[in-house]
Amino acid sequence: GKPPEDQWWVLLNGLAAKQQELHDLNADFGVYPAESGATDEQLDNLENDLGRQLDPQHREILKRMNGRRDFAGGETLLSVDEIAGRGHPGQAVGLPNYTYTLSNYFADAELTAAKVGVENLDTLVPVIQSPDQPYFVAVDTSRARAGQSGHVFVFDGGNSPQEFESL
Repeated sequence: GKPPEDQWWVLLNGLAAKQQELHDLNADFGVYPAESGATDEQLDNLENDLGRQLDPQHREILKRMNGRRDFAGGETLLSVDEIAGRGHPGQAVGLPNYTYTLSNYFADAELTAAKVGVENLDTLVPVIQSPDQPYFVAVDTSRARAGQSGHVFVFDGGNSPQEFESL
């Protein structure tokens, strides 16, 4: 059989095809077409903007799909521009504006690096965000320079995020 990572991409590509089919059928359904993958130049610029390298798995995801509406239920896989704080080009046509950032969440929840279990909150990069509630999935990029994937944290309104080994 196919390696598990290939099976994962087959499923995601199938989801993208169905989303495109529904969008083509009727754009008013609120199902947005798939975003194409980010270029190496876009990813390098994002890393420069952030002042650190992306997690290798996160970078690979963005190379294959640069953002995805309704990625996991109602949540959005953030695009390079959204992660960099530049918003999404589709906002002019009614897409959510992600102005509530991970930093806002940390301040509101009074979370510190020690409470989260990381050396510095700045090493956390948002991957997935909910458009209508304080919900984030973020990856710790502190090990990215060594080519290693970091731990993933789910922040869902509480003071104790859930932690996972990798994306």
